[in-house]
Amino acid sequence: MLDQIKAIAEDEHLLAFLTTLLVFVIAFGLYWETTWSMVAQWTDNGNYSHGLLAIAVSIYLVWERRAELGQLRPAPYWFGLLATLGFGGLWLVAGLGNVLVVQQICVIGLLNAVAFAIYGPRVYVVLAFPLLTIFLVTPMWNVLENPLRDLSTVVTHVVLEMLSMPVLLEGYEVTVPGGRFVIEPACSRLGFFLCSGLIGAYFAYFNRLGLRQMGGFIVLGLALSIVANWIRILAIITVGNATQMDHWIVDDHLFFGWLLFSGMLIPYFWAGNVLLNRWQPAFDY
Repeated sequence: MLDQIKAIAEDEHLLAFLTTLLVFVIAFGLYWETTWSMVAQWTDNGNYSHGLLAIAVSIYLVWERRAELGQLRPAPYWFGLLATLGFGGLWLVAGLGNVLVVQQICVIGLLNAVAFAIYGPRVYVVLAFPLLTIFLVTPMWNVLENPLRDLSTVVTHVVLEMLSMPVLLEGYEVTVPGGRFVIEPACSRLGFFLCSGLIGAYFAYFNRLGLRQMGGFIVLGLALSIVANWIRILAIITVGNATQMDHWIVDDHLFFGWLLFSGMLIPYFWAGNVLLNRWQPAFDY
């Protein structure tokens, strides 16, 4: 056992990874109640069901760069300490006000601030992407659910009228000759939206694209996810109208949605490969 501990201590690459992993554990562990509230969202809320996978990918990305981390020397930085105190204080205030989503944001902010304080700017640059992408699965994006729902409702109504289908829109209820459909909050498919953003970030990272290029590719993915959801809703209403609501995509519209979303990834990655021929790797994360 002592020999194994000694071997780890002598392996700078492995030691760097384990030290970073310890920062993960401490940051999440000290605020375990808030952490557990996020885990509950990742396991019970379909919009954030990819959360645990994103955490696993972040850990893998740190492991992948363990050699680089082992060559750098930590240089504690005072600004990171200020950020740590700031996020900690905001977490406390949010707790007093019982604002859980702010506490969740603060925990991820604390994770980044602590890493910045302990390691300094040079090492944090290596860790920045794995740590910052966790914000994309923090349960703070529900604020986008209603705008996406409203947009889907308006587009659905306009397109059905363009297709000359008799349609009556009352709030979120869409009535056609074949039946009545309700565009629920879940119909915003926020999960598609968030997955697209994360996938776009990973694609840019692994292809070493610049920050501006990453932003462009993420925006493209977000736009495609919205369009895919519009197609899903329109297909369900059109098929439901034609079959008097008796079709599998009407009953199992969630599975149908994931099929469409998966199909959307084909042109998405095709576009990514085309853009890669124009966007040379420009940034080393």
